[in-house]
Amino acid sequence: SMTREKLAACSDTYGDKTTIVSKLDKAKKLALDLGEGSDLLADAKQLGETLLPHTAKSGHNRINHDLQILSQDYNEVGHQVTSAENNLQSCLQCWNEFDIAQDRFALWLTETSKTLKLDRELKANLQQKDSALSQQQSQHEELLSHQSNMDEVSRLAQALLEVNSDARVSHAVTQLSTRY
Repeated sequence: SMTREKLAACSDTYGDKTTIVSKLDKAKKLALDLGEGSDLLADAKQLGETLLPHTAKSGHNRINHDLQILSQDYNEVGHQVTSAENNLQSCLQCWNEFDIAQDRFALWLTETSKTLKLDRELKANLQQKDSALSQQQSQHEELLSHQSNMDEVSRLAQALLEVNSDARVSHAVTQLSTRY
């Protein structure tokens, strides 16, 4: 049916964030359309009940069987639409969490890179060298203290990859990790 085709087009969780949002919107539209389907199913059942008194016994079985199949199909599609919506919503949540952590870490990396590049000149005496060494050790400790942030970005990327195998996620984490 047309509903199943529309569902097939939006039921997987592959794609970038914009694609996932688009698929989620389509799934939500399908969920709204299920209300209309429910009305049509109720009408079909009513028509079937109206026909039964005017139908031969063999026709009764056929009408009841067809109505049962329609009802089962409707329920199955309803569960599939709900499942697709939930999966897409979960995927979008993973994208959002990953994006926030990635952006935060990338900003910190950019700021830290600027700070590290500022003071690269040679020092004239031992006191300046000791001061520079102390500052570099402090910066190194700060860099190491942010390993947990990188780990968090990697963990969120892994969670996203479990529901969405978009290669851009792996690429982004690799780039951040390399910069770090």
